Amino acid sequence: MDVDAIQAAVDSLSPAPLPCEEPVLPILDDPKEDLLDALELIETEIGDDRRASGPAIVSCIHQARRAACADDIIDEDFITYVEDLAEHPSTDDITYRTGFRAREIAKCLAHVLRGGTYYEERESLRGEWSLCPTNMTIAQYRSQLDQEAKVAERADEAPKTITVLSCAKSKQDLAPEEKVAAKDLYVSPGYRKARAYAESLGHEWAIVSALHHGLHPDDEIGTYEKTVNKMRMAEKRRWGIYAAQDLIEKFDLRAGDTAIVLAGATYLKWMEPTLLQAGIKIEQPLRGLGQGQRLQRLNELLAATVN
Repeated sequence: MDVDAIQAAVDSLSPAPLPCEEPVLPILDDPKEDLLDALELIETEIGDDRRASGPAIVSCIHQARRAACADDIIDEDFITYVEDLAEHPSTDDITYRTGFRAREIAKCLAHVLRGGTYYEERESLRGEWSLCPTNMTIAQYRSQLDQEAKVAERADEAPKTITVLSCAKSKQDLAPEEKVAAKDLYVSPGYRKARAYAESLGHEWAIVSALHHGLHPDDEIGTYEKTVNKMRMAEKRRWGIYAAQDLIEKFDLRAGDTAIVLAGATYLKWMEPTLLQAGIKIEQPLRGLGQGQRLQRLNELLAATVN
């Protein structure tokens, strides 16, 4: 499957709004006709918005149609691949575009390939689809609902603050299977100074890792070699989303809470959109400083908290 060629073709298409009405699925006794009709319904819902549904998923629909028309058996590996697309879309940002939701397309497709009817899967998502704003994905809508629930649960609590550090290239020498608390793995002077300052503030602090995304200081991890700077653009975007979501979930952050970010600009750039969308306030005491200036500023901040 030439994904690049498919992407080039679908990129020329202009997104179209979702259909307002549900098509009616005829009740047929022929499994082949049932599958073909279900595939047609899925394509109808995608409409011209193939870019937002992802080239890999569009290709899978075409392959399933060809197999059904030729009376070929759709093997387990193919169905598993579609199910995997539902959890891990092949194009990083397709689930964050305005338009059709790629994950849900893959779920519906996998469901009908396993012999289920289109509406069995569609029905479970219909309520959210009808309520979800057009400029959000289902995942974003659920995140917003979670944030609203947190605000309601913590209405009588004062907003919290966490300090966010980044990982460091310099690490302890560990055996391949050995693990230590994340807070003790990194040993660079910059990290140690940032940790000392974070601990002096007296509130929770976190570490964002190029490999593990968002970490609690006591999370046990092994050594690794990975850096955000060397990631491709799509991987950086995905990393930022996952890291920010980890911080929100692990530290129970809600709208109005504050993140004091000591991590570098590269880390914050990719986390910031998700944090701001969740209503998290961001403070950057080291913003715009070079490495030597960062250490000097951390010394000043640390001295201020001690005094």
